[in-house]
Amino acid sequence: MMRVFCILLIFKGSFAQSENAIWQQKNFAHSSGFIQNKGQVKDQNGKARPDVLYIFSEENFNLVLKSDGFSYELFRYDEEQSISEATGLPTVSNDYDMPEIKVTVQRSDAFYIGGSSTVEVVAEGESMDYFNFYQGRGESTIQVYSYQKITYRNIYPNIDLVFLAPDKENKALRYEYIVHKGGDVDNIKVRYDALDGIKDEGNSVKLPGRFGFVREENLFSYQQDRNHSVSSEFVVNGNILSFKVGSYDPQATLVIDPDIVWGTYYGTNSAEDKSKAVVVDPEGNLVLTGQTASKIKFATTGAYQTTFQGDPYDAFIMKWGPSGNRIWVTYYGGNDQDLGFSIHIDANLNIYCAGDTRSDDIVMVNAHQPAFSGNVDVFFLKMNKNGSLIWSTYYGGSDEDHTNGGLTGDLNGNIYLCGWTFSTTNIATNQSYQPVKANTMDAFLAKFDGSGDRIWATYYGGEDEDRAHSIVVDKDNKVIMSGTTPSLNGIATSNAHQPVCGGQLDIFVVKFSSQGARLWGTYYGGSSDEHGREANIDPEGNIYISGYSASENNIATSDAYQPSWSPAYFGSGNPKPDAMYAKFDQGGIRLYGTYLGGNDEDYGRSLKIQEDGSVILAGSAKSPGLGTNGVFQESHSGDEDVFISKFKPNGMLDWFTYYGGLGDDEGQEIDIDEDKIYITGDVRSQTGIATPGAFKAILTVDSVRDCMIAKFIDRCFDRYEPNNTPINATLINVPSNKATIIKGEIDEAGDTDYYTFSTTAGIIINIQLTNLPLNYDIYLYAPNGQLIGQSVNLNQQNEQIIYSSSETGNYTIQVKSKNSSAFSDVACYELTIYPTSCSPPPATITVMGSLDLCVSGQVQLQANSGNNFTYQWTKGATIINGATKKNYVATTPGSYKVTVTNSNGCSKTSAAVTVTESCKTIAEEEIDPTINIYPNPGNGDFFVNIPSVQPETQGLLRVKNILGQTVFTAKLFFNTEIFHENFELSNVCQDGIYIVLITVDGKTFSRLLTIAK
Repeated sequence: MMRVFCILLIFKGSFAQSENAIWQQKNFAHSSGFIQNKGQVKDQNGKARPDVLYIFSEENFNLVLKSDGFSYELFRYDEEQSISEATGLPTVSNDYDMPEIKVTVQRSDAFYIGGSSTVEVVAEGESMDYFNFYQGRGESTIQVYSYQKITYRNIYPNIDLVFLAPDKENKALRYEYIVHKGGDVDNIKVRYDALDGIKDEGNSVKLPGRFGFVREENLFSYQQDRNHSVSSEFVVNGNILSFKVGSYDPQATLVIDPDIVWGTYYGTNSAEDKSKAVVVDPEGNLVLTGQTASKIKFATTGAYQTTFQGDPYDAFIMKWGPSGNRIWVTYYGGNDQDLGFSIHIDANLNIYCAGDTRSDDIVMVNAHQPAFSGNVDVFFLKMNKNGSLIWSTYYGGSDEDHTNGGLTGDLNGNIYLCGWTFSTTNIATNQSYQPVKANTMDAFLAKFDGSGDRIWATYYGGEDEDRAHSIVVDKDNKVIMSGTTPSLNGIATSNAHQPVCGGQLDIFVVKFSSQGARLWGTYYGGSSDEHGREANIDPEGNIYISGYSASENNIATSDAYQPSWSPAYFGSGNPKPDAMYAKFDQGGIRLYGTYLGGNDEDYGRSLKIQEDGSVILAGSAKSPGLGTNGVFQESHSGDEDVFISKFKPNGMLDWFTYYGGLGDDEGQEIDIDEDKIYITGDVRSQTGIATPGAFKAILTVDSVRDCMIAKFIDRCFDRYEPNNTPINATLINVPSNKATIIKGEIDEAGDTDYYTFSTTAGIIINIQLTNLPLNYDIYLYAPNGQLIGQSVNLNQQNEQIIYSSSETGNYTIQVKSKNSSAFSDVACYELTIYPTSCSPPPATITVMGSLDLCVSGQVQLQANSGNNFTYQWTKGATIINGATKKNYVATTPGSYKVTVTNSNGCSKTSAAVTVTESCKTIAEEEIDPTINIYPNPGNGDFFVNIPSVQPETQGLLRVKNILGQTVFTAKLFFNTEIFHENFELSNVCQDGIYIVLITVDGKTFSRLLTIAK
């Protein structure tokens, strides 16, 4: 029987400096395998390198396999600038000059001390395609294949070394040692020739370099036949790396099987690249669009447009495989600025793209509008799946025309485009719903057939500037459009959910027939600003919208996950937005709405619906504290992080993960494919984004933005998979002061999940299995593998094991279905591990009366009771000194929570309650004595007199009741220096006290108004 010991080393980062690259052949299509050297590899002097056997090459990275070792190479490309002798400043090159490119290479070489000089090298997994290299002077090397697996047999006696390329399941580039019977692990010694040597970091080793590093980590081994792990560790002695392993059965097998999800950068390191949209095609490939200022190393050979033309940006369209392999990339643009914003893919895999252009020289093919009309036009095109252009067109009039996210298709192959326009011509068709622009800027909606011929088009808007951002078509070919509006007319129908504008900016949602007739329209917003970003539909035809809101009213329903806006303000005093989403039925009646945010700015941008009705909402977050347990990234890292969240069909949050590093990272759009979630955006972080072995794993500067594409597996965010045996169960860190919550799933017949945690003797562990979709049981095993506890209740009852550990070591939990053929690949269970024998206490807040300070001057808050409970109240993220009793009296508005701790030291923090103060405005000095409201008291019909205003400007009047709800809104038009106008509330408001808020020149003033009929 063979015994095997495997060591996995994942490549992360860059390496020690070297002036000469072994191979710098970078202008070929990306390959996920090891390319054989058949003579095409030469040194800097043009001499052949027969010692090089295979090369794995990515955008900025080489792994070079040689006969006596291997090398890592990392490339950085920088544009050289000429310096003027007269001015000492960089000179400006002509548009037709190609920039000089400086290539910096860092290399680390590895050699095997005492290794065999007669190694047999075996290649497996030959690619179906091959490369032809034409090198000038009549030299060529043809039919060069790549391979997935390279094995050095007997690198040491009875020890093999195996290099594995990333596979279709997206495992990382890695290598393994395989120690056969008779082999000795102590023989393995690797010398690294690195600039700064090799550093021992405990569970990993690091090779630092000039502009990065490589870290070797995730060292893990186990005995397959005995089903338990074997201890192993790195040993560093100077620049020599070796390995130490614990005792094991020499007749058993030791193996490792890694699994990661991928993320990658795309772009050069010296120019801005921003990705704006992503769509998954029916074959599982990704198609993206955005904008790039990268003039080199961006488009692939043979693409539709391989040369950068823009100033300063060209649009781009790129296609990726589901495992993160680039298929093709093309520029798209002309002599000015071109920005890609929207992608749609039809059932035949054709690609539609739309964006903005200032270029007047784009050659349009089979165009509806072949010529540029002026200022800014929309561009709109169709390609086949290979990136060949089928048709393209401008769309716009003599003024500015824009699109940003509004592109979709119906079941008949028609395509819909939306955006906004200042133009009065070339937009709407005769006899359309709104053939004439209403004011300065209106939204527009246009319908084309699959050949690019326009069928109909309409303006949509009122007396102010309206923008459409998103469009979707339902199963009945009805068209739903969403955007942002400040208009007080021309938007909503009388039967709408919200027939009047709630504030200065509202989201709008409108539904059209396939012939362009409006069916209904509604505002959606409160007293501050809302921005609509994406509309979508679920299988039942319900409508969802995403965006962000700074309003404290009209957004969330009473059953919302987060029913209140999180109070946060800019330095100017203006409110910061929360992300949000809302759900409507087919008739426009709101079913649900919720905020999602914290104590800073949070922006909801993209929203998709899973088959079971779960909502995936993504965007960018500056607020900390939103991440849930067990997700990819629980904590906020930088100034702004990407976020992805999942809401259950009932609207409750399932999970929330950040995604980002120390820089400024923005999430733009997501798409989903069953349990896979793809997200794109633009980032500045140099860490926390790309995975090892990604197409571009390193961003060397943080001063420019790079495109980001990442793939997540939803699957309950079960990040511990695969864990179907005790030996591949990840060791989980279980803190002593809080619960550890794990979400997982039994996703196929016969599946079972194992989790390992470490504890010391004498500690009582409480293990609970809850939220069971089926009849699952749990089992607990001691460090020696003996079964020491189980919970096997009937049906879907919760399971629990309480055990006092008798020895220090690694304990293993098993979760399995009572019926091995029963499983659920869509529903999660929840496994919770409580140390010190305690479950966290409940933590709730009861409000004794109204939450509005204007009712009684204070708000009484009461936490739940319990034996020996202690309390700590917080306001926002700040601990309230001395607030350690069960009851607390709030005298200022804000968000309040209480943390309850029991006698065992286990704690839980309550949900927040928001205390308001509806009768008080931003500051006392904003009560302007020159503004007069009369008669007051009165019957509700009153006059507003403002003696000094700026003519030809506008203001806003809002009336709130004592609960803070906005009951009346009106725009104020200042035509002269004195404003005097009558308002009628007698049919709107009942008797009582109301707050009148008047916004003039960016400032808000208040008055109390008493209505007594």
